[in-house]
Amino acid sequence: MLYDAFYLSLDYLLTIILVMVIGVVAAEFLVEIGWIHKIVFMVSPELSG
Repeated sequence: MLYDAFYLSLDYLLTIILVMVIGVVAAEFLVEIGWIHKIVFMVSPELSG
C-alpha cells in the first residue's frame, strides 16, 4: 500500500516536472526570438477595461 502511494506520487511528480520544464523552455524560446513583444497586446491592461 505504501509502495503504491509512493509510485503514484512519483509518477505525478515526474509528469508535472516534465510539463513545467517544457513550459519554461517554450517561454524562454519565445522571449529569445522576440515573439513576446508581438503578442503583448493580448495581455496588456489597456484592453481588459
